Amino acid sequence: MLATLEIKVLVKAQLRMLRCIILLSISVVLIVNCSLENETRPIEESLVWIVENIRYVVDENNNWQTPSETLKKGEGDCEDFVILAIYIIGKGNMMFGEHSEGNHAWLNVDGQWWEPQTAKRCERYSEKYNNIRQLL
Repeated sequence: MLATLEIKVLVKAQLRMLRCIILLSISVVLIVNCSLENETRPIEESLVWIVENIRYVVDENNNWQTPSETLKKGEGDCEDFVILAIYIIGKGNMMFGEHSEGNHAWLNVDGQWWEPQTAKRCERYSEKYNNIRQLL
């Protein structure tokens, strides 16, 4: 017979797996339901979903997470948001810039720049960033 602690650990593991399955299912629904009439709609809807469901955290070590890690943890930084968005949307590039206060990543899809933490289109990047380059 399983001890109470073992049962709690199993239940927590099953709940985490269920959460990942639900989040991935929602991602698929977002992609399928997006209209082809407006090409920015799938991008915006996917980013809005990420902003509403993934908590933004500062990552001092600048470790990149896989999409499944970001979904499982329910949190990530700008690079993690962009990597997850590329995975959900199925296309795009990560643009990366540096400045004295830290680094930042943007999503670029077909020449349109997106701010990952706000799900808003942006006019490229702020002038305070230098060494802008495509990483993915």
